[in-house]
Amino acid sequence: MGSPGATIGLAQIGEILWERRPPRHFHLVDGGLRPKPAPANTRAASLAYLPHSAGLLQAYAQAHVTDPSALEFLVPLYRRIELERAVTQLLRADVAAFSVYVWNIRYSLAVARELKRRRPEVLVVLGGPHVPDRAEGFLR
Repeated sequence: MGSPGATIGLAQIGEILWERRPPRHFHLVDGGLRPKPAPANTRAASLAYLPHSAGLLQAYAQAHVTDPSALEFLVPLYRRIELERAVTQLLRADVAAFSVYVWNIRYSLAVARELKRRRPEVLVVLGGPHVPDRAEGFLR
């Protein structure tokens, strides 16, 4: 049997609501511009959200680590779910990495804080554009 590995949980939470608004088209009616009705199937369309940076991190690690079989990646946390469920999803992680942005920082910190409370030995890593250059005070 090989050496013990690490279980990694990645989190990149999308915005609360992703909605695609149908484009507005106009046509001339009686000398004036009038909006054309949008097709019914586009009104409730929503965008799929891909946790792109989490996928890139996993792919990079699997391609460049000495023993890729030593890493187990959990299903990424990519949408806002009840805090309890989010923490439960990451409980097996040895490393929990969060990609933080202005729209997910509070939620991500709440998940990380509760995860650390339950499993003090877990290594929590935050990256992304919302982490300040001098992050020690921010993270404490």
